[in-house]
Amino acid sequence: KLFGGDITGRSVITFSQDTPQITLVSKFNNIRLQNVTQYFKDYENRIFGNLSGQLQVTIVPQNPIVDRITGKVEVAVENGKLANTGLQNGLSIWLQDLKYKLSNLEFQKIYGNFYLNGPAITINSFIFNAPEIRLKLNGQYNRHDESDIAISLEFSPLFIQDLPNPALLQLAKYKKGRWYIIPFKAQGKDIFS
Repeated sequence: KLFGGDITGRSVITFSQDTPQITLVSKFNNIRLQNVTQYFKDYENRIFGNLSGQLQVTIVPQNPIVDRITGKVEVAVENGKLANTGLQNGLSIWLQDLKYKLSNLEFQKIYGNFYLNGPAITINSFIFNAPEIRLKLNGQYNRHDESDIAISLEFSPLFIQDLPNPALLQLAKYKKGRWYIIPFKAQGKDIFS
């Protein structure tokens, strides 16, 4: 029992003079994200929901240990919420009326698939789903170097039905079929700002 949920798994410790290793294979269920994110200042009070998934990682116990983790993580979040998303900061003044709708978002399901390679995390897919809005991310995040994340914000006409006409005219260029699709980029040393 950890963070309000269940974690099961096994670990193998390989002793070696040169490079001892810890291999961990684990499944987790109903972990409360808000309990986990309190330990990470960039995410604290920003991500909520019940997390389930699995991981397979190898850890080399040398400092800094977080830079010595490699492996794969798959996650699913039920009833997720993102607070203070930052997406609203990338919109022009013409889309000002959409900003309040994007600062906090709720999703029925969130799926993620990541590869860990020390300080670099490759996001194969990270998808936030709700009936009228979707958010998709992929790319690479690196704690020490430049990061490059492609973000696709997609929403239906129902999501923006209460916006005034000038905002709707600005959004028309993003309409593709039934969905509006707005591309974003998060690049640089501090993508959280």
